Amino acid sequence: MDCNLTIIGYKDGGTVELIQENVNGFFYEKDYKELAAKMLVLINDKELRARFGIAGRTFFEKLLCEVFLHRFYLKIYLYNYLAN
Repeated sequence: MDCNLTIIGYKDGGTVELIQENVNGFFYEKDYKELAAKMLVLINDKELRARFGIAGRTFFEKLLCEVFLHRFYLKIYLYNYLAN
């Protein structure tokens, strides 16, 4: 996100808070075939990659400032700590 790159992530955990489906990236939920299909969409669509990258960078700049990152990682840590 910080580098204007598109994100494809498994729809679970922290990625749910970082990826905005069809805005700055894609989720996949099933298997490697679904992941490969999402990758092919991005490989074949330069404009979509660029748009997702810009949206990701904008999201990063607006919401993931230093204070937000500290809170975000603390929330993830606490969630994982309490889950175990």
